[in-house]
Amino acid sequence: MKQNEELYVLIKSLKKSEKRYFKLHSGLQAGNKNYLRLFDEISAQAEKGSKYDEKIIKQKFKNEIFVKQLTFTKNYLAEMIFKSLAMYYSGSSVDFLISQQITKARILYNKALYKYFFKVTGSIKKTCMEYERFSFYLQVLEMEKVVIIKKIYPDKDETDVLDEEIKILNMIRNITEYNFIISQLASLYRKKGRFREESQAELLEKINERYIMISEDKALSDIARERYYFILQLLADLQGNNKQIYTYAVKRFEIINNNPKPFKDQSFNYWQDIIMYILLHLLKSNDLDLFDKYMKMLREHTGKTEAEQINLFLIESLFTLLQLNNITQISEINTKVISILNELNKNEGKIDSNFEILIYNSIVKVYFKKNMFTEANKYINILLNHPQISVREDVELYAKIINLIIHLELGNIDLLEYLIKSTYRYLRNRNNVYRFETILMKFLRKLPGIVTNSQFIELLELAKRDINQLKNDPFEKNAVVQFDFSTWIDRKIASLQLDGRNSKKPIYV
Repeated sequence: MKQNEELYVLIKSLKKSEKRYFKLHSGLQAGNKNYLRLFDEISAQAEKGSKYDEKIIKQKFKNEIFVKQLTFTKNYLAEMIFKSLAMYYSGSSVDFLISQQITKARILYNKALYKYFFKVTGSIKKTCMEYERFSFYLQVLEMEKVVIIKKIYPDKDETDVLDEEIKILNMIRNITEYNFIISQLASLYRKKGRFREESQAELLEKINERYIMISEDKALSDIARERYYFILQLLADLQGNNKQIYTYAVKRFEIINNNPKPFKDQSFNYWQDIIMYILLHLLKSNDLDLFDKYMKMLREHTGKTEAEQINLFLIESLFTLLQLNNITQISEINTKVISILNELNKNEGKIDSNFEILIYNSIVKVYFKKNMFTEANKYINILLNHPQISVREDVELYAKIINLIIHLELGNIDLLEYLIKSTYRYLRNRNNVYRFETILMKFLRKLPGIVTNSQFIELLELAKRDINQLKNDPFEKNAVVQFDFSTWIDRKIASLQLDGRNSKKPIYV
């Protein structure tokens, strides 16, 4: 993004309260205020919804000296906006308050007021431990070491501060080790989906054998404890164990609910992530009263920042789409889907690609289950052509399979034959031709030879029998859950039986 666009986008993102604070903050500053005139002009362009037009600015202020130094003025304006925003949000930020205290400690150190210096650093370290801000703790220790090691303040023993440093470094390393495992599991999930083969199950055993995974006691902080249970939750998810997913999500919830300070003002909203998994379980179990309670809690624990509000919209959208499966009014389904898509477009460039892919995938499933195959086809094309679809290779795999069934339902015989070959090549290249995919591809390849409904029904029943046998397979059952092939077969058989078993009506319509 060019500098001009960056400044324009920044100003456009400002809320009315942030703009008002910026004006007040700028009013307290000494010196030339030409940057405020530039701010007003760019702000006016942003409010009109037009693109940034520097020609208009140069023409409007052609007689002003600052236009000749426009690049400097724009840079200064951006700097002042960021300073203003830092001050605006400083009161609610734990990290900012700790940073202020560290600055205070540095001033006392520079003035050689060591008694008061240690009083302040002691207070800072206490706060750092309460909120588990270990990186700030290390900064304080670095300042203390200089004073102690130089024997400027002889009452302090340098071994104490070094022991503290080792303790804090171990805590940081402990959290990092958990996060490393989480990163590995998340990457595996997005590429492969739930476990489909023995080698993936072996990974589970190796992780459980890691020292930090022996028990919860190996976690050295509350954040590490939450990470420990998140790993167990991910492992349960990879195995398709929904009961355990819920159990571990609740354990994570209890940890942050009992001691919320370490999770306050973090870039990652732990509340949102944990409550989302709890909501998924409650929706599946049809516990709607408790679902509403946790949905309210989700909103209460969502910050006012644009990033968190967008994330809330994405989570709510996913649950809205899941609930559409129980709605029969097509107009209501269309209205809610369009509303979600409008909001996605409104926030283009700010959306988590992973979430966006899941939303389109959910839209496809809604229309597929309602036998609205034209609409399903529209959105599966958007999904499969998403520029970041590789972020969720597991979604891409099942989307390609659903795509085949959609074109079968639409009667696109020529395209279907091409897509079958293309999808099979895709599966072979990814080494993902498991039993489920093999059964499905075998079924689809036999379709061109089918003439009567009776033959089609027999082929469907054979495929259903083979699919049902997979439900007891510890690995293949996860594929069956992702795409409910058996339910579609039942609907298709019922439809064909209405036409008559001996009907020679083309099966592709």
